Amino acid sequence: MLVGQKLAIMKKILVIEDDAVLASNISAILEEEGFEAVTASNGMAGVKLTRAVNPDLILCDLAMPEVDGYGVLEVLKSNEKTALIPVIIVSGNSDRVQVRKSIEMGADDYITKPFELDELLRAVVAIFQKQELREQRLVAMTAEMNKLRNVVAAKDNLVTNLNQSLRQPLSNIQMALKLLRENSDQEGRDRYLKIIQEEFDRELNLINQVSQLQNFLTPDNVTLMYQFQIISHQPRQPDLATVPN
Repeated sequence: MLVGQKLAIMKKILVIEDDAVLASNISAILEEEGFEAVTASNGMAGVKLTRAVNPDLILCDLAMPEVDGYGVLEVLKSNEKTALIPVIIVSGNSDRVQVRKSIEMGADDYITKPFELDELLRAVVAIFQKQELREQRLVAMTAEMNKLRNVVAAKDNLVTNLNQSLRQPLSNIQMALKLLRENSDQEGRDRYLKIIQEEFDRELNLINQVSQLQNFLTPDNVTLMYQFQIISHQPRQPDLATVPN
């Protein structure tokens, strides 16, 4: 078995091929490697079966009656429900123009008949390995996005708390100053001066927290927030020609 069981498990491959013997042989090869194989005898049947079974990969002949491989690609790639299903074209024609056209229309690979068993399986494995890598990257990006969302939520909470906390020391300082002006007793004045100093230190500590928050908002972090649409829109850059000197 050339394909690891972990890679093959639960993977469904649709073979669209009008040559019944070749379709049967490809299916047998795939099933021997642990894949689930289904077949369609022409392009129209292949499109319908794609919508019905939602395969993980499609092996599609190019020259077929009624709807050829190009037609299959056009229909599948124009529908959002099937557009992301990878397609490998399997054709008896090795003409560069046809290969390029197939790739331009959305095919992920192009195999020329007759092909070796290893060649077909390597192409299939390569497709699924790329999918697995994309999924891993998506998981990692999702994790980073969640981290950023948590940071933004924490920042919002911090700003709200700071806004509320900054008001209390100012209120206390204002009250202490009023009482200080009205009190001629030295002991009382010393007590109010101590209160003012304590509230000043408290206010300074809060301001330092704000500074730490500003240090977090680096350009890289802000860019990531825009990329993940945590911040809804990027501010428009000023037109230097319209900025007054």
